[in-house]
Amino acid sequence: MILLSLLSGILLTASFPPARMDWMAWFALVPLLKAVEGVPTRKALLYGGIAGFVHYVTLVYWIVPVLSHYGKMNPVASIAPFLLLTAYLSVYPALFCLFVSRLRPGSPFYSLAVASVWVLLEYTRTHLLTGFPWCLMGHSQYRHPTLIQAANLAGVFGISFLLTLANGALFAFLRFRKRALPQALQAAFALALALAYGYHSLHQIRLRSQEAGGIRVAVVQANIDQSVKWNPAYRRKTLDTYLGLSQKALSYKPRVLVWPETAVPFFFQEKSRLRARLCALPARSGVDLIFGSPAYDRRRGGIRYLNRAYLIRGGESMPLPEAHYDKMHLVPFGEYVPLKKYLPFVDRLVQAAGDFAAGTKAVPLRMNGHAAG
Repeated sequence: MILLSLLSGILLTASFPPARMDWMAWFALVPLLKAVEGVPTRKALLYGGIAGFVHYVTLVYWIVPVLSHYGKMNPVASIAPFLLLTAYLSVYPALFCLFVSRLRPGSPFYSLAVASVWVLLEYTRTHLLTGFPWCLMGHSQYRHPTLIQAANLAGVFGISFLLTLANGALFAFLRFRKRALPQALQAAFALALALAYGYHSLHQIRLRSQEAGGIRVAVVQANIDQSVKWNPAYRRKTLDTYLGLSQKALSYKPRVLVWPETAVPFFFQEKSRLRARLCALPARSGVDLIFGSPAYDRRRGGIRYLNRAYLIRGGESMPLPEAHYDKMHLVPFGEYVPLKKYLPFVDRLVQAAGDFAAGTKAVPLRMNGHAAG
């Protein structure tokens, strides 16, 4: 049974990049469902924990080199927070197995229950302790645009539900054959609905695009080394790089220029020569500019640092007061340290100006009748 748990962990990881085997997600949980069928509580938790640990230790391995390179941690010491995060993430597959071990695969609602439990735990992981919304099962299907259109109704959790519903139905069918036929029909019907909706949505998008026309957007990526990005000595060079690339992009006559998150390594809200040079780009070119910059907000409790996106409209020299968005879902260990009070030995992955606080409003950036974000 341990081997089956290990197999599920490996199959789950294989369904994510860089491997192009996302089809494995449709049966990756089947070995684990077999392993936990009717087992006692301790074994269910053990098998689920093993599957989760194998999955996450092979999926988020990149945390170790990033911690050591950008966080300046000792390579050996960086393994500790990595294992801590992996152990935490493994709790959710363990709890999944605990609940699923109590279910009867022969029940007509078994696969629905399996999918519901999995999605409930994914949702909890996404929001608990500010959340870890990465590596959700539904993300594995990013290469299938028709299927994932259903995400605009139920988010990525809807895609995860389809995948786990199919896993549960497949296991039940292999276990009981004809007796599990209703579950197979449920999964097939749900998949057919998702595909039909996806086909219709993509068709409508194509029609609306033809009617409304498009907006030409130029994306500028300077590939600035994160280890020097926040060094004050490199600020001018970083800005010069983005301005130079943007000037080249203007030859394609874009309507909007987009720079990356925190592309501007200084506080844009403060007056400076660098800010004046940046603002001259949309003012002179007449092209809208979206860019990221750290920001801060003074409050009674002190200063809150924010990861902010700004919009400066073409022909204008400054953004309107409402033309910004503060990132709401921050990256743990990159933009903030979860439970930092209890983990003082963990530094941020990037050397930003203080720990970021989460934004409070989902505000799209509006430009000439269009909304970005």
